[in-house]
Amino acid sequence: MNLRKYIQFPILAFCAFAGGFAAQTMLTSTPSQAASQLMSYFKVSDPANPKGIEMYVNQGSPGQNFYAYDGMIRLQLGTYTAPGERNLPLVSLNDNSGRIRMLLRLAGGNEAPVLIFKDKQQRDRMVIGLNIVGGDEAAFITTYDAKGVKTNVLGNF
Repeated sequence: MNLRKYIQFPILAFCAFAGGFAAQTMLTSTPSQAASQLMSYFKVSDPANPKGIEMYVNQGSPGQNFYAYDGMIRLQLGTYTAPGERNLPLVSLNDNSGRIRMLLRLAGGNEAPVLIFKDKQQRDRMVIGLNIVGGDEAAFITTYDAKGVKTNVLGNF
């Protein structure tokens, strides 16, 4: 009788179970951790960039933060969680100080595309998009000067 043949399967099954358990433990939080944080979280990094990329789900809304090697956020992708905006996507581009300088999003009742340019003081300086309310979804370009005075260059925002 070939005993080796009968031992191989239980050893293989045990190794597969142990590997799956180890991977589950290392790559996911426990249910109690996830419930206490109300968030699922995963991070990819290396020694040169310890923050790297954060991927998460918070209150059902996914997001990703991309960090430069200096630890400052440079790019954020995700969906909003606030009422009236929930599930609408966003993309933000951040400068070397971590400030949002450009934001691409869908907004308003029309869920219209909007591109927002911000200055270093985080003030909107130019907004380009389609009307966020009303049925016509006409294009607009709006600028704001340093004092916050609004000028509609094209259409109306």
